[in-house]
Amino acid sequence: MQATATLIQHPNILTQSVRRGKGLSLASFQPRPFAPSIQAALGTAECDRLVALAAFLPESERAIMLEILRDGRSMVQVARLCDVPHSTLRRRVRSLLARMNSPAFAFVVARRLAAAAARPARTTGRHDRDDPLDHAARAWPAEWSRPRRVAAQMCVLHGLSARRAAQASGERIRVLLRQVQALHELAAEWQATTRSANRPSRPENPR
Repeated sequence: MQATATLIQHPNILTQSVRRGKGLSLASFQPRPFAPSIQAALGTAECDRLVALAAFLPESERAIMLEILRDGRSMVQVARLCDVPHSTLRRRVRSLLARMNSPAFAFVVARRLAAAAARPARTTGRHDRDDPLDHAARAWPAEWSRPRRVAAQMCVLHGLSARRAAQASGERIRVLLRQVQALHELAAEWQATTRSANRPSRPENPR
């Protein structure tokens, strides 16, 4: 899968997009007669990046994003498939794109990819192994506590509120709120460090 290879081989794209690091959204994409698809509006590179990140979404949200970004269906078509109004699906896709383009989402994915790379994937057959993104979706940094993993999975990746995550996991709301805040702070530091490392150095002026 091209998206898998792109994300695994070039993890720095987690903080980049085709618009010089700015996360894309549908905010400026207004549907009109004969308008290009979202695939065309975002471009191949950005679609590949988002398709790879979609592996970390809940199954229902992942299916929507793959229909649009990988398979090229319009939001009108997907809305019909989901039996929801077009406006409802449009708001949902905007929300998903905002979540997937957030530094915290990219940070959690990067840490899980690193954790997956640190241990061998499960062998599923003589020559077959798990898809790298599927393997990463099950991997966690060893030093992360259960509350941090819950906050990362349910709040950052799945977009649940701390209250709903607490009800589903049994963790305390205050604990999850602290963990979410910590993840956002770590993500900001990580993003700044990554961008600084990827910034090309300026040539020295000859004297």
